Parts: sequence; C-alpha cells; structure tokens
Amino acid sequence: MAMTRERDKAQEFSELLFETLFGLGLMPLTLNERAASFEKYPRQLLEKLRIAGPNSFERAYESWQSDALRKAHPAVREAGATRLGELKRWVLDNEEFLRDRRVSRDLRTSIYGRAFIYLMVRQAPALEFKENAAKAGLFDEVSVQTGPRGQELRLLRAVVDRDFLRQHFTKHVPVSKEKLKTALGEDMVDEALEASMQFILANPRWFNRIFSGKEDQQLRDETPEEGESDAS
Repeated sequence: MAMTRERDKAQEFSELLFETLFGLGLMPLTLNERAASFEKYPRQLLEKLRIAGPNSFERAYESWQSDALRKAHPAVREAGATRLGELKRWVLDNEEFLRDRRVSRDLRTSIYGRAFIYLMVRQAPALEFKENAAKAGLFDEVSVQTGPRGQELRLLRAVVDRDFLRQHFTKHVPVSKEKLKTALGEDMVDEALEASMQFILANPRWFNRIFSGKEDQQLRDETPEEGESDAS
C-alpha cells in the first residue's frame, strides 16, 4: 500500500508539473525533441529542492519559479503564474515526500519517460481528430483576441472554442479510444480524452498549425510506431 501511495503521489506531482510547464511554453510540443529538452526544467526544480536547507524549501521553489516565469512567453505569464501557485502549494504540502532521497532520485531518472508519455497520450488523439475532423469539414476559422494587447487572430474554432471541441472530439477519435482502453483500461478513457482536449485548448496556436496541415511532415517524422511508447 505504501508503494502504491508513493507511486500515485509521484504521478500527481509529475502531471501538475508538466501541466504547468507546458502551459508556460517551456516544454517541447513534439515527440522527437532531445530528452534534455523534456528534462531541463523538471530536473532544475528537483535539484533545487534536493539541496534546499531545513528552512529553505519554499525559497528554493520560489527561485525556480522566478526563473521559469522569466523564460516564459509574455503572453502566458499571467496564466502561468496561477499554475505555478498551484504547483507551489502542492510542493510545500508534500515537502516530506519530495525530500525523500529515493523519491527524488526516482523522479529525476524517470522524468523523461513520464514527460514523453504525458505528451504522447494527449497528442495521439489530437492527431486522429485532425484527420477525421478535416474530412468532416469541421475546421472553420473564427476571429479571436489573444495576448496581453488583445491581438486579433484567425484561428480554427476547434482550437479555441471549448464547447465546439467537446461536442465533436470524442466522435472522431475511435482508434485512439480503443488504444487507450487497451493501454489504460476502459475506466480511464474518458479522462485521457478530456486531457487531450484540454491540451489542445491550452496550446491553440500550435494545434492551429497542426490542424491546418502546416506541421504534417514534422509530425509524420516523429510519430512513434507501435511499441515505442515506453521511452523511459
């Protein structure tokens, strides 16, 4: 039971960390990036926490947080600050867990595999949706205002309209549903598809390029074959 709780906590921490970093634009959005690109910011946080003194755990996190915000794109800093606050609360609430040397070591050595799977599980249904939704004629554009200055852009409705995406997404990813059922179990399929939808909405410009076909060759080159998903 103790090992199960520890594994669940490690997964919870990883998911929150990746959600934060992807939201800040500090993680790769393609699977063929070097392992170091996935590991850079998570490892920096884990190292700062590992060497933090008895009363400096919070200060260590805030030092990492400042670096992350400084490197983030200005357009996502405000939303990113909120995510970083949520991550900070988790880190401080679980200081004893994260200070455990074995936990810290296991997280450092597994962070690439965890990040790779986090991205792949969200990207694979999105790519299937791209193919099937395009055939169904669902990729119409809308005008949206984005960024701190309210810049107007023409983006596909499917990457910015939450209700529109929710209405159509699950109908157009039958293959992903079956693969997720096999990999994760039937009770986890809906949660995984929801995570994929949220990932699209959190990265609208990137997925606008994907759904518009502008990244087709790059994605074809990087998409892993069956059996390559255990890159840990």
